[in-house]
Amino acid sequence: AGGDASVTWELELGAGGEVLGPPDFDSQGVLRIGATDVLVFCLPAGSAFISKRAELIVLDEHGEESRVQGARDGPIGDWRGEWRPSRPGPYEFFARRPAAADGGGAAAQGPVSRIIVDPTLSIRGEPLPARAVVQLTVLARLAGPIEKWPEALAPQAALGYNMVHFTPIQPPGESGSCYSLDDQSTVDPSLMEAPAATPQARLQAVNAAVERLESEDGMLSAMDIVLNHTAGTAPWLLDHPDSAYSVSNSPHLAAAAELDERLAWFSDELRDGRLGGPRIESHGDIDRVMDGIRQHVLGPLNLAEYFRIDIDACLENFRAARVAFEREEYEALKVGALPSLGARREGASVPGDVTRRHCKDEAHLRECLHRLANDFREEFFQLERDILEALRGGIMYERLECRKGLVGDGHLALCPRYFRRLSLSASARERLGRDHEIVAHNGWVMGWPATEDFAAPSWRHVYLRRHLCAWGDCVKLRFGNGPDDAPFVWDHMTRYAVSMAKIFHAIRLDNAHSTPLHVSRHVLAQVRRANPNCWIFAELFTGDFQTDLLYQATLGINALIREAMQCGSPAELCGHLGGRIWGAHDIGEVSSVATFDRQPAAPKRSQPLARSASCALVGTLA
Repeated sequence: AGGDASVTWELELGAGGEVLGPPDFDSQGVLRIGATDVLVFCLPAGSAFISKRAELIVLDEHGEESRVQGARDGPIGDWRGEWRPSRPGPYEFFARRPAAADGGGAAAQGPVSRIIVDPTLSIRGEPLPARAVVQLTVLARLAGPIEKWPEALAPQAALGYNMVHFTPIQPPGESGSCYSLDDQSTVDPSLMEAPAATPQARLQAVNAAVERLESEDGMLSAMDIVLNHTAGTAPWLLDHPDSAYSVSNSPHLAAAAELDERLAWFSDELRDGRLGGPRIESHGDIDRVMDGIRQHVLGPLNLAEYFRIDIDACLENFRAARVAFEREEYEALKVGALPSLGARREGASVPGDVTRRHCKDEAHLRECLHRLANDFREEFFQLERDILEALRGGIMYERLECRKGLVGDGHLALCPRYFRRLSLSASARERLGRDHEIVAHNGWVMGWPATEDFAAPSWRHVYLRRHLCAWGDCVKLRFGNGPDDAPFVWDHMTRYAVSMAKIFHAIRLDNAHSTPLHVSRHVLAQVRRANPNCWIFAELFTGDFQTDLLYQATLGINALIREAMQCGSPAELCGHLGGRIWGAHDIGEVSSVATFDRQPAAPKRSQPLARSASCALVGTLA
């Protein structure tokens, strides 16, 4: 896929409407065709879906439904229907038979399958196949003024590069990192020779430079978008603190925020020469600091109170609920109490609808609550041990192995900050009735499943256990389940992404594995609505090949970024790169079966790692 030439593919479906292919077909790769290609669906004779009422349905990423028209090859032949994609992007398809109006036949639906329609790239009107992309990554702040990009990058074009990937061009926050942005709605004036006064005029200047890069240098342009966090200094956060995970909208984080505040106080005490002083140079110093944490941090906090059941509240909830008893299930009660753990001292509770469903009477409920109290007590004892172990490990690594030096301010503090306190704007103070908001920093968690939210209530209590590798310059954005949960941040980040897609030929989705899947899907759907041929590639490190496939098929990703540093051996690196000398694909090439980018063969004597079904589409040089 990737040129103007149209190719017709035939896709055989089984009698039940399933895609026929090799064993474990869905776990091996992602079906994909080109935007100008034609796909012929084939249902075998004898399929229950071949009837006057049967239909083959294709759904695009906007939920728009199209019916594939087809016919049989004679009275007893197979059914074939031709489908031409209306636009690039991810699609779902399935066979369906509605119920007969006279009641003579029940409704039926075959399994849902997915396919990606790749966009068509072109330079100066000439098609550029995806496998022909030769991409160079450029730090935008080192590329000279945006207006002079074509002149600055002309030598790279002469070397054969045909796509330039730029790092974000929006104003950075306090750290200066271009991936921790202060204002997604405008261009950083420091990157421009003569910055215009308005955000729209600056975007027009960027657009002019990108057009010249193509017309004069023969290079397409790609831009990063960062959706899952913003700089902690972003001015709009002061107006819309509900866009972040805060103690107000995520009360289960209250205990973790209190611990974080007390640890910061303890670090300041060490910095100022109290409680043993700032020098940590030996295991004896580590022991001294850990004793201080037990005595001056965990002791006064008494975090165990956050794990104590409020029996009276649980009984009141039970009496007020109007739900019928279903069955005794203790684990359901435990899960029901999870969101309240860490939210309020002596305040753990189970919702009334949960207790009504799973406790036959009040006596049974009391028995379960006493059992919960014991379980939560044990849960906290283990959690406190984990807190100490995580703190000790981090302090040892930074002070003894990295020789970070004396305890000080900022990055020299004893341990990173997990939260920050925002001083709200006047309008937010009036609307919310408070002056400050405590919000959570973003980061990453070792071994965390990409499809789960580590800031949501979970038994791992990531923020309280201090298991987060925190990025102290940025705040994790809270999107909720949909735009109704956080209208401003959905609109703000979507507008930001679309503004970039209207200018650049390609978008790189930064930190795709940490961005909620439903958020990325919504944003990329709007990106492709604004620029149908926008080429999407992603930084996706899920650690699991099946999860990689899920993200690709759901989001319509056209290529993935891979890290050579994640390979455990030379053999494994060869497996990632491909190349027929190792029995895989040539570097820069996808499968010779164009509709099926299959998983490269696993190299011998190497541990299997997740690899992209289309990782060879792009090789980025830094």
